[in-house]
Amino acid sequence: MRRGGWPIRKISQGSFDAFLGTSPAGCEWKRAIREISIEHLLDEKELLDSIMANEEVERHPDSKETNLLKKAVLHEAFTHFDMVFKNAKYEELKVGISPGRVNLIGDHVDYVDGFVLPIALPLYTVALGRPAPPGHRYTRIHASYTGEFVDLRHDIDYHQNKELVPKWARYILGIFALHKPDFPLDVVIHSNIPVGAGLSSSAAVELALYYLFDQFNKVHLTTEKVAMLCQKAEHEFAGVPCGIMDQFVCSLAHAGHALKIDCSNLAYDRIPLEITRDATFVVVDSRVKHSLAAGEYAKRRQAVEQTLQAIMGAKSWRDVTEKKLEEYYAELSHEERDCGMHVLGEIRRTEEAATALLSNNIKLFGELMWESHDSLKNLYKVSCIELDELVDISKGCEDVWGARMTGGGFGGCIVALVKKSGVNGFKKLIEEKYSGSPHFFDGIPVNGAGTLDPNAFL
Repeated sequence: MRRGGWPIRKISQGSFDAFLGTSPAGCEWKRAIREISIEHLLDEKELLDSIMANEEVERHPDSKETNLLKKAVLHEAFTHFDMVFKNAKYEELKVGISPGRVNLIGDHVDYVDGFVLPIALPLYTVALGRPAPPGHRYTRIHASYTGEFVDLRHDIDYHQNKELVPKWARYILGIFALHKPDFPLDVVIHSNIPVGAGLSSSAAVELALYYLFDQFNKVHLTTEKVAMLCQKAEHEFAGVPCGIMDQFVCSLAHAGHALKIDCSNLAYDRIPLEITRDATFVVVDSRVKHSLAAGEYAKRRQAVEQTLQAIMGAKSWRDVTEKKLEEYYAELSHEERDCGMHVLGEIRRTEEAATALLSNNIKLFGELMWESHDSLKNLYKVSCIELDELVDISKGCEDVWGARMTGGGFGGCIVALVKKSGVNGFKKLIEEKYSGSPHFFDGIPVNGAGTLDPNAFL
């Protein structure tokens, strides 16, 4: 099957179960991924036999403008590397790179077997490295975004010794432990993805580091398996029970396309963004992050799980209809009813939004964005004053088709669908009316993570 000239690759449930070595039902696959051993994860032949029925799809090249953005980040990283490790030469460095991402629609449904519809953004994390001086027994990594170093020894089993590494570096540790280079390296990680804005800064670090290390150990995995390894690193070493969306889109994204992911079985479609001929996505960072977020996420996730358990015969939210949910209203709390209604509505909206993209229906896509924000605000209750303010300002701009909060909520970003001719006016309106200090990012869909030849950007 082809859309827009791209083969659409899907992972069937049977193939996915074979890959995991189990038959997870409903959302049980997430636990299966967490429990999978690294030996199984690195069985490349099994992956090729079970998941990869199709050949790797070649990406369209990124645009000239996107490559200039990559070049700027790479140059900054090289400057840091030379400052920290001295005598840096482009020709001796290897580079891994990953974009950030924004979810266009489909929030708080990735962990309930729903659909998500993200794109990769032209914001980048790069990891530069070269062999360490002779005699070194550790890989030294400098994170420019914290200004700190972490030294990771090659003779320590960090699976049992995570506490030896500071918490800020455990995303880094996870990739090192699961995909260790064959010998010690000097490494700099540099990024222009804002931390805490909900644009996948942590997944980008994981993927950039993976692709750097991959050039020093030659254990090549397919893009799906790379995403799973990075998710495993975040679960087991950073202690964050994240869904698969961030790593999946940052790994698998193609320029000019959104990635519709079915979180029940990891089937995915690459959908060409024809609407971007007339409109563009603009990401607006509210520059706020409320501290109550972690506890509130847990409450809502618990409410969703309890609601599903109460519905007789339902193993997954994909088995539930709004009518079925209404039959159990008397047994559910007000919060559980609202959370359940958001989940069902958001799953439906995301499917409709993907169809709207395929038919180039800008108006419908925009309407679904407004509806999604209202649901996240009024039913799931994960918005905040600042995000609502940005969306309300967007509603007052005649050049905006739709806007919504994106990501976990309680701060972070909104994403707006704006007429190309009206982008400057939209940004000016936000700057004039928003009570905070917004920051804007272009929502141009770019290619996913991989290696980079620094000499090509000289």
